Amino acid sequence: MRVLIVGHWFAPRALPALEAVARGIQRVRDAACEPIVFGPGPFVTSDRLIVRVPDSATSTRDAGRELRRLLDQGDTPVLEGGHTSCTDGGSEFLSAITSLPVDTYEQMEQALHCAQSDRRLREVVALASTRRSLLGFTSVLSTHADGTARHDQNLGLSSRLTRLFATHRDTTDVSRLEGSGAAGGAAGMLALCGGSIVPTGEALARTLNLDHRMEQADLVVILEPYAHDPLLHDTLIDTLTDHAGCHALPVVLVCESTTLSAPEKAQWGIHGIIDTHPGALMPTCIAENEQDDYEMLEAAGMRMARTWIPGVENTTI
Repeated sequence: MRVLIVGHWFAPRALPALEAVARGIQRVRDAACEPIVFGPGPFVTSDRLIVRVPDSATSTRDAGRELRRLLDQGDTPVLEGGHTSCTDGGSEFLSAITSLPVDTYEQMEQALHCAQSDRRLREVVALASTRRSLLGFTSVLSTHADGTARHDQNLGLSSRLTRLFATHRDTTDVSRLEGSGAAGGAAGMLALCGGSIVPTGEALARTLNLDHRMEQADLVVILEPYAHDPLLHDTLIDTLTDHAGCHALPVVLVCESTTLSAPEKAQWGIHGIIDTHPGALMPTCIAENEQDDYEMLEAAGMRMARTWIPGVENTTI
């Protein structure tokens, strides 16, 4: 029996958390376990330098400055980010990579023209760690990560961005593309400048040779701390369950807390859930220390193995 344990936990505890689940499985079943860290933000790996926009970022300007610095020194970095707590829609990113102001629509037009003439930007890829678009009813400009409305939305900025993307659309309005809201909207702005958007999950799947690993597996165990809809839209679970589905593999999710109903589990391609804090809501359910966390994950691995892995109790450990 081969078990692929993939996902992430609270940074920097991802790999030890995966290994804790593996220990729990192997305490009760004779199974070969392969842990793989797979997640957004600090868990993303690439053969290129990565310019990250953390979820706590209040502006995309720093990312624009860093990306321009790397381009000027001859590198071709990738941009990565998800659904940030605050967003300027990528306008400050545009200002930083061009060193031009973007306070009015005319200034934004001028800066975009300058960026589109920079051929280096066409080689830059934005890794989208959220599925949300830049503009629209459920976009990053309109909603928070938990799906609630943004009451602090800058309507003037939204209007300028809507006009800018509509004026420069080719056959597709980039601002409505899935993932264009990633990195605080910098992903959509980069695409408008000539770059491209790739889902972070798919990029990681290729880098980690995920399909080959799943071909060797009999069961997939995913670690994701919070299993709540709509928060799952800002995770990489869909990539993992889609790939598992292609190989007809059962998927068990290990989480700290969940509110998913049976239909929602089916929608996400999840066959079973083991939660370490049944009935608890985030974030108060976080373990008081790392050791407690690992012990709970090991216990979760034991529970999951007894339910999902056939066989007699392992007495060799």
